Amino acid sequence: MKAFQSIEPDRHDYAGRYKLLTGSVVPRPIAFVTTLQENGLVNAAPYSQFIIVAVEPSLLGFSVGPSPEREKDTLRNIRRTGEFVINTVPEQLATEVQACAETFGPEESEAEATGLQVIASTRVRPPRLLATQIQFECGLHSITAFGASHLVVGRVLVMHAEKGLVSDCKIDARAYRPLGRIGGRSYCRMGEVFSV
Repeated sequence: MKAFQSIEPDRHDYAGRYKLLTGSVVPRPIAFVTTLQENGLVNAAPYSQFIIVAVEPSLLGFSVGPSPEREKDTLRNIRRTGEFVINTVPEQLATEVQACAETFGPEESEAEATGLQVIASTRVRPPRLLATQIQFECGLHSITAFGASHLVVGRVLVMHAEKGLVSDCKIDARAYRPLGRIGGRSYCRMGEVFSV
């Protein structure tokens, strides 16, 4: 008979709970969120707690965890401007995503530091990341606190997809090949696609 280990997450500190939950709920898509700092610099930060909140209306959400120093730039920028872009992440951007996950001050642009080229959005001020295949320009719907984390929900104003990726509202998964997050510095590529 199969044996199980029982774990009560609340008996662990934040770091332990984070590892248990993010290591179990895998693979996770990554929201590479671009916002604008007060000084006009582009903030680019990856979040792997990323979900479809609703389809009617079109709402996407991502969770911003706590920061020991100050409120994260992404959260502060969205509170101030009410707009952001969620860029999805292709496999080839793994190094840049990991680099942008490091701590940057508000006087630094992750996009500039990692050489990520930006392009203008059409409905919001924060730019899109050119190297990504799908981008969602979002207006802020809500920010809800859950303990020390915040769920940021945005209404999709317009979606951009690389040409050839969408046909009859269906995404070509084999051409898309988004990067998945496992935990820590571990990521995964999309494997075999099959139908049942």
